[in-house]
Amino acid sequence: MLFIRTLATGEERQIPLPFSAGDELRWSPDGRSMILAGPDASDRIGRHQVEISTGVVRTVVSDTDAQTNARAEWMPDGKSVVMVRYDLVDNRQRIVLRTLDTGVERVVFDPAAANLNGGGQTPWG
Repeated sequence: MLFIRTLATGEERQIPLPFSAGDELRWSPDGRSMILAGPDASDRIGRHQVEISTGVVRTVVSDTDAQTNARAEWMPDGKSVVMVRYDLVDNRQRIVLRTLDTGVERVVFDPAAANLNGGGQTPWG
């Protein structure tokens, strides 16, 4: 159960969730929904979007045997989230951007592919 309290009025709403617990709650930029972590119907941890006005819960992404996802954060446009993807097969972490309405993902940062050693010296030493 998700409890939403309006601070100005003290009014409290309850939104039933299809799982027993959720964490890593993040409000969308427009305040109309949130992303949270919790188990899906197959008991796999996933990231879910909850529409506050309707109570509709939609799974954004679920963990698999090959990968887990953590720390979903909204992008300022409210149309996508960025999260840390742990690849359990090759033991790598990547930062992935997922567009919510299409489910399209792209890797926005892969530390293994980045040249983090060639920075050079700054002009001020």
